[in-house]
Amino acid sequence: MDHIIHLLFKANQSEITWWAMIFRGIVIYFLAIFIIRFGGKRILSRFGTFDVVISIIIGAILAKAIVGSAKFIPTIITSCVLVSIHFFLSKLTLYYHPLGHQVKGNPHLLYENGNFIDAALKKNNITHDDIIEAVRLQTQSESLENVDRIYLERNGQISFVLHS
Repeated sequence: MDHIIHLLFKANQSEITWWAMIFRGIVIYFLAIFIIRFGGKRILSRFGTFDVVISIIIGAILAKAIVGSAKFIPTIITSCVLVSIHFFLSKLTLYYHPLGHQVKGNPHLLYENGNFIDAALKKNNITHDDIIEAVRLQTQSESLENVDRIYLERNGQISFVLHS
């Protein structure tokens, strides 16, 4: 029994067997579901850098637990701690807006009243062609005629405010 526990939870990468890796994968699968449910749907929604970073880190950490390149239990604990930090930080940003601006960023105005704001475009590495592409994709038009303002949102998407 000690040998099985060792292979499942304590084995290093060279010792891990195919069946231990399958077992680890099953445990990690259910753990990932739990983590995502605890952390909230925003982890999967990719709202912005704040959420993408946690998704990448958790994926990388949990993959190491499956293949045995990191110790199993510490990896699970680390994943849970990181998701808990993400959850509580996202809650804090609800009540303390300056923290939200630091962690999640701010939208940038790129176009207003018929004029591109070149400084904002340059700062965000966006060209006029990028804007026209977004107009085509979102409004099925190549004209800015009906557009009042264009923003680069915190999540990296370009959004439009149309003339009312």
